[in-house]
Amino acid sequence: GKDHRHELRGALHGLFRVRSFTQDDAHLFIRPDQITEQVTDVAHLITAYYKQFGFPYKVELSTRPDDSMGSDEDWALAEQGLKDAMEAMDVMELRERDFRELSDGQKQRVLLARALAQDPKLLILDEPTGYLDIHYKLQLLRVLRAKSQAGMTIVASLHEIELARLLADQLLTVKDGHAGHSGTPEEIFREEIIAPLYDISAEEFRLLYGRAEERT
Repeated sequence: GKDHRHELRGALHGLFRVRSFTQDDAHLFIRPDQITEQVTDVAHLITAYYKQFGFPYKVELSTRPDDSMGSDEDWALAEQGLKDAMEAMDVMELRERDFRELSDGQKQRVLLARALAQDPKLLILDEPTGYLDIHYKLQLLRVLRAKSQAGMTIVASLHEIELARLLADQLLTVKDGHAGHSGTPEEIFREEIIAPLYDISAEEFRLLYGRAEERT
């Protein structure tokens, strides 16, 4: 790194008046099974550091250089995981774009791809369908379903009740910060539960979703 200051070398408390700091290079020596964890930790470190000082920053992703270290198999594993996640969220065409110039929906898809690229055992999502149009909402639904069937545990907060009914194996209702009913979508998606949850009348519920016997 580079530390720049205006005081003479050895001046008392000179480091309290740092004008610039540059991280030129860094290397992590890890096992293949640590790739996801370590990349995630580095991303969190970068975000925490720059947010602490209020610095704007830009992160660029580069893959294997000509003089890379490590086996071909390890590089192929890491790059394929990234590629799969980007293709799943249909963001390959955005890979050369500056993140700050993307639309809200594109940013959402890129962030979802980043989360999926880490291939976690537990994925926690807060309103993952925000800013997505119906095409990408359905695409996300298919991707999350496939990940769930492959063994990934997914916990998501959703305001869109129809998506929750299609996506979830188990539902937990929350109102005013308090947990309410829990069960399968069939058990939860009932007039006596949903109507008071959203402060709508029984008639409004039937208008929107029909009678229980019509949905079975």
